[in-house]
Amino acid sequence: MIVAAAAVLAVLALAPCPAYTQTKPEAPVKRKTSDTKAAPKKAITLKQDSTTLASFATAPFPYDGVVPTTGKAFLDVEENERRGHRGSRGQIYWADETYDDNRVLLHLPKGFSVQKPGMIVVFFHGHGATLERDVLRRQQVAAQISRAGVNAALVAPQFARDAADSSAGKFWEPGKFLWFMEETAQQLAKLYGDTHAARHFAKMPIVFVAYSGGYLPAAFAIQNGGIAKRVRAVLLLDALYGDLDKYT
Repeated sequence: MIVAAAAVLAVLALAPCPAYTQTKPEAPVKRKTSDTKAAPKKAITLKQDSTTLASFATAPFPYDGVVPTTGKAFLDVEENERRGHRGSRGQIYWADETYDDNRVLLHLPKGFSVQKPGMIVVFFHGHGATLERDVLRRQQVAAQISRAGVNAALVAPQFARDAADSSAGKFWEPGKFLWFMEETAQQLAKLYGDTHAARHFAKMPIVFVAYSGGYLPAAFAIQNGGIAKRVRAVLLLDALYGDLDKYT
């Protein structure tokens, strides 16, 4: 199943000029001949794929807030000093098993450079998924980005781990996805090997790819995230199960 690579290729074909390349260049500063000119720093071009699982302070989980559609506490079950969330079908998901993973899968393909037109692909996984087993190995989303040969960074946060649950966690709350993307810029720059590159990542256009149950956190990230101007496209892969108003 082609998940991310085809999506990125399609969007690149439609929108070859990302927002961060559209600013007008500043007029050159005239210098005296006696001035010492520093050589410009050579931009990094990755010689190989770079992938990591990074812990984020702004990750969607853990989450101890409310469910906005009901106004009730997300962790609404307590038993033997454990807290959990009751799912839509009555099943209980314990916080220490399902909602305690704050890691995010980050991937930069070989040849990636912040000096070339590019984008950030945010992948919202579906039900019953973990980053390592499903997103990375089974669906091979990172590998698809690399095989596509596109200048795109992959960002895939862990939502409910290995559970039939579409909860958005912190992404339910206004502005929290913006915070997440701000931290993403810092983390991607670290993975890239140049902390100064964070300013480039912070301006790159964004493509959402939501698979199956990932439609819900993607919908709230669009509506409440505070990053609508950067979102270039949203691709729903067998994922339009609700919240249609947030996508139109």
